[in-house]
Amino acid sequence: MGKKNLKAQLQFAIQSCFKGNSRQSGGFGASKHSDMATGQKNAKIYSWSSYHSRVDVACQFSSYVRENYPEVKEARQLTKEMAESFLLSKSSTCTTETLDCYRSNLSSLGENINRTYGSARVDLKVGKVAGTTANQETRCKPMTDAHITALLDSYKSGSTGHTAVTIASVAGCRASEIVRLKPEHIEIKSSSSATVFIKGGKGNRDRTIQIQDPQGVKALADIKASATAGERIVPCKVGSIQKSLNRHMAALSGSNGGSMKNEYKHTGFHAIRKNFAQKEFDRHRQNHTRQESLDHVSKQLGHGAGRDLATLQRYVDNIY
Repeated sequence: MGKKNLKAQLQFAIQSCFKGNSRQSGGFGASKHSDMATGQKNAKIYSWSSYHSRVDVACQFSSYVRENYPEVKEARQLTKEMAESFLLSKSSTCTTETLDCYRSNLSSLGENINRTYGSARVDLKVGKVAGTTANQETRCKPMTDAHITALLDSYKSGSTGHTAVTIASVAGCRASEIVRLKPEHIEIKSSSSATVFIKGGKGNRDRTIQIQDPQGVKALADIKASATAGERIVPCKVGSIQKSLNRHMAALSGSNGGSMKNEYKHTGFHAIRKNFAQKEFDRHRQNHTRQESLDHVSKQLGHGAGRDLATLQRYVDNIY
């Protein structure tokens, strides 16, 4: 690929697929329908609008890669993970529709690279990413540590509400799962390791949540010690603890002058669950790839591995 920088390499690949080069023809002036019928489309670019759109995305993407992956010098080194990371960096300021355009151009850019540089095997096709037009559940904020602490302090220690919020923050359980937990479902393995077994979670799936936070383990040990064997730890209906949580959030101050409930308008336990998810991702990400960390979080939450990126955005606010 010579001594061209990454941006120049991408621009050359796009230009070659549009106007052609000494080795191959481009799509400009050719019949797209004819090429499709004869199987000769092969990543060609046929219109000026597609060309300019591709160049714009390539310039932005190359700048992002240069800043975040400085070791990447050649187009053949680009990966799907880099494309996903780029889209995620845009998700807080772009609409979902705009992100879809980025996705399409990145996928085609990978094909342009492979067509132009024969030895390249680049795949930049990534899953859907949710942007600023996503529904409120998708864009729900994770509750901050300070707000969880304030929420816990608003309950009497040992009360059902205090216990429910503690379990939600420590293990990321749904409200419907919390009200079914029994002390035998909690196993304390050491001062820094515990498990919480969920029987028949969402989709009637069982799972075992791994807890490796010493403070979380201690909190679970205290809950288990004070509970009655064979009895539910939080002996009330789902609606009751949700209403209780809403009342307490409405009485507490949020970050910007309003109530905490106004800050987390659409949910309470879900925001606590998101706090847990982000911490789990951060902890796992220290020693694993991003996809491995996302799969770990997904399984901890009861979704299973391999979920699409847009779904995981509902729970992990900062994917890096």
